[in-house]
Amino acid sequence: MKFLLKHIRTLFWNFVRIFPFFKLIAKSAQGDFIIPIEAIKSNDFIHKSLYINKCFEYDIYLRAVNFLKDKGLLNKSNNNILLDVGINNGVITIGAIKSDHFNFAIGIDGCSDHIDSCERNLELNNLKNVKLFNSVLSDKRKSVNFVKSKTNLGQHCVSNNVEDFTYLYDEQKNPTTILESATLDEIIDPYLDRIQNKNCLLWIDVEGHEAHVFKGAAMLLNKNIPCVMELCPYMIKRSGMCLEEYVSIIQKHWNEFWIIRDYKIVNYPTSVLSNFINEFEDDGSYQNIILT
Repeated sequence: MKFLLKHIRTLFWNFVRIFPFFKLIAKSAQGDFIIPIEAIKSNDFIHKSLYINKCFEYDIYLRAVNFLKDKGLLNKSNNNILLDVGINNGVITIGAIKSDHFNFAIGIDGCSDHIDSCERNLELNNLKNVKLFNSVLSDKRKSVNFVKSKTNLGQHCVSNNVEDFTYLYDEQKNPTTILESATLDEIIDPYLDRIQNKNCLLWIDVEGHEAHVFKGAAMLLNKNIPCVMELCPYMIKRSGMCLEEYVSIIQKHWNEFWIIRDYKIVNYPTSVLSNFINEFEDDGSYQNIILT
């Protein structure tokens, strides 16, 4: 029956892509989400997964949070703060609060459309304990090139126009806007006193720009909070930072990284992070990791 229903949802999704006249609501394990017409037209991966599979990276989220609670790095109760950098439509934050692991969240995104979408989804799920910021984050205040993907709304990113770089997904053809960046420390400064090393999780998805954000978050990261992120060498290089600097920034703030493999979560010291990165093929491959 589950397979049949999933098949029906897939067929209906494809039908609406051809005839985009229907307003879709995804009723997922992480909450209810409005599916914008532009997400359907572009066959956006996050919204498609929410509608058809009824979740998006929820297994990764649950495994990471339960792991951190077992390690004593998050409170067993919901007395925790989630910092969701690259919040998109709110899928991780809304799922986190509805699952009662966190009681407050700060969501940040450089795309105003994402913030608007997230606000609508928070209202749909009757959640008020989330503070949203429409801001592009980097290492300092400066002008940055913010690139909007035409085919994947979750792949908007900051681009540094790297010379002689081979783009795998024709990202250089996407529309670019010049925006003023802020730092993560600036955004969370009013909340810094509430953040402790065992009540806060940094969840970041900024398409390879993570270390730039970390450089502008010294006050926050000095709190020794854990972080969940994607590690993608291709996107790191696209961001304009060499792998050596990227690794050194991570090593400055965290001693261990944990690879979220299919069968278990595996631990290594960050001193060998470069060796792990060297195992990647240069094809856009990535791995979800936890930094502690």
